[in-house]
Amino acid sequence: MQLLFEWLFSIIDNLRFWQIIEPWMAGVRIRAGKFNKVITGGMWFKLPIFDKFYAYNAQRQVLNFPNQVVRTTDGKEFAVSAWCVYRIVDPAIPWLNVQDHDEAISVKGMDLLAAYINDSEEDEVTRDELIVAMTEELQVFSLLWGCEVEECGITDLGRTRIYRIISQDTPAIL
Repeated sequence: MQLLFEWLFSIIDNLRFWQIIEPWMAGVRIRAGKFNKVITGGMWFKLPIFDKFYAYNAQRQVLNFPNQVVRTTDGKEFAVSAWCVYRIVDPAIPWLNVQDHDEAISVKGMDLLAAYINDSEEDEVTRDELIVAMTEELQVFSLLWGCEVEECGITDLGRTRIYRIISQDTPAIL
């Protein structure tokens, strides 16, 4: 019975001639399978069955990067995690060019942190330089995904020791 009600509701919902987008959202209208228009908050005319609306939260969002351990050129390990504040500036670009803009920004941020630390010695790794390098690079890359990175920060940066029991150089003990 529940499935019947869901099916009826989906048919009625697809026959509406309007779509309401919340004021803090921005998105795209797809008409007959093709990109048609960028939309913002408000009431929009809809051709039943032919139009689909997809909306993103256009407010500032905070994205946490997971903790990672990175080795410097002199063999010292650092544990580092970070965050960034971004917002979507062009909703058509994330829809058409990237599957998951959150994941893309997170992975790129982690890559930038790892690359910076990998190319530095222990005494060259500082919080301020990491933040500047990551912010500048992420601002450039995020525009390719329709997003604007406004600010980045480091939540954790510290020396750590890693003991690897099994590695390529050490045979496993069974």
